[in-house]
Amino acid sequence: MIKCNACFEKDPVLRNYQDCEVYSRVVGYLRPVAQWNDAKQAEFKDRKLYDPSIC
Repeated sequence: MIKCNACFEKDPVLRNYQDCEVYSRVVGYLRPVAQWNDAKQAEFKDRKLYDPSIC
């Protein structure tokens, strides 16, 4: 969760937020990560993201 700099300077505490639904690919289909089984969710946490622009 983030705030713009001006809002953060006024109040650095994050309030009244809601969870963001994260989608990712599993077995070729985009699905909400929350709907994956426990093993796939654990695998998702171990994934490393790379910036393709530096390759």
